[in-house]
Amino acid sequence: MGENLTYEPTVISIDYDALTGKHPLGPFSIQRRENTPFSEGKYFSSAPLPTDIHIKLLEKFEKSLE
Repeated sequence: MGENLTYEPTVISIDYDALTGKHPLGPFSIQRRENTPFSEGKYFSSAPLPTDIHIKLLEKFEKSLE
């Protein structure tokens, strides 16, 4: 279309097989904040974890990307 577009990952989501049983757990996901330029590097994350463990997991994940 004549534009130089850069594609980047926008969502990472990990879930369990819901067919293995009924569990009230949601997926672990990281996604870019809506209506925010990619250049700002802002994300939203959800996980079926207590907040302190969730934050540690995100820190470890971010460090693994360096």
